[in-house]
Amino acid sequence: DGGCNIETKAVESFVAKLFYSGKQIVGIVGPGCSDSAVTVSSMCSRQEIALITVHIGSTPLLANRTRFPYAFSMADTSFSLIKATLELIVHNNWKTFAVLYDATTLVFPDRFLYLEQETERLPDHSMVFSAAVFDGGMSLKYLRESFARIIVALVGFENICKLICMAQHEQLVFPSHQWVFVGILPDCRKDVNFTDLHGEKYSCSADEQITALKHVFSIRTDTTQLPQNVIVSSLTVTQYMEKYNESAQQANSTTTTFGNDFYDGVWSLALALNNSIKVLKKSNLSLSAYQYGQPNITRVIQERFYELEFLGVTGKVTYSQNTGSRKYTQILYQFVDDQDNFETFGTFDIDLGEWDIFNNATF
Repeated sequence: DGGCNIETKAVESFVAKLFYSGKQIVGIVGPGCSDSAVTVSSMCSRQEIALITVHIGSTPLLANRTRFPYAFSMADTSFSLIKATLELIVHNNWKTFAVLYDATTLVFPDRFLYLEQETERLPDHSMVFSAAVFDGGMSLKYLRESFARIIVALVGFENICKLICMAQHEQLVFPSHQWVFVGILPDCRKDVNFTDLHGEKYSCSADEQITALKHVFSIRTDTTQLPQNVIVSSLTVTQYMEKYNESAQQANSTTTTFGNDFYDGVWSLALALNNSIKVLKKSNLSLSAYQYGQPNITRVIQERFYELEFLGVTGKVTYSQNTGSRKYTQILYQFVDDQDNFETFGTFDIDLGEWDIFNNATF
């Protein structure tokens, strides 16, 4: 666990030691952070060893099959989230909007660049302002002086509540400003106290956070239709996730929201390999005889992976043959007054490219 800190090179050092240990390495599962996943994937490509990112290695870079031929993802990349954001922008005919992104990690600049590229292809749309969130309140003060009233936030889970508090301080909240958060929102209905990198202090009560959340949009993966006929250790999916989250909180884990993706990722690997065995037998081949550099066996495993379709903890599990990534449905929420009172406006599927119930939305 490198703690998503690329500077420590903990994960990279660990993988390098594995490569030179003399042991037969058939594949690596992880890491979970995008920065380390890109670096390790490059290392794996040189060694012709498969890398499977099972939960949060979601940078779109890993979907480049030419650059990262040995990388596979169990979680969605950022493409569907950004495409859903663009659908929202076009639907509302927002001509100008600002983007705040955290430049300290790889995934958010990736998302920003992809959003910028896709926006440039749209007629009569322009980005009038962009800034890095990690420098604290300064970027929000600049934003207040701009003409942008629509703000798309590409920030890490740990910074969102601080950003919402800063927005409240700078009077950048509804009704004068509309915020769109791309990704899951943490529980921000609590007191917040912190000092930014410029030494400016911020403090928000729970009530102020609730006020700031009013009419905020959130675009995130749809987990509202979890299957209840899937049993994990004699538990329903809901019971399993409740028990998992409780255990993770007791261990002070920071990855509690990705346990279900990890579970389905491991099952995807097992099923793909098991189905490969059946196909390889027909050609008098076996997985036990596998060596890297054998494209015939590699191709069989890849094809079985793309054929997967099963009901897992997270719902229906399938993978895209174009990107090698898990297919997800993105859903749009708008909070009415707090995070327990929200409206669901529409869903977006990256492969179908359409909103299902947008005609029922009121903005």
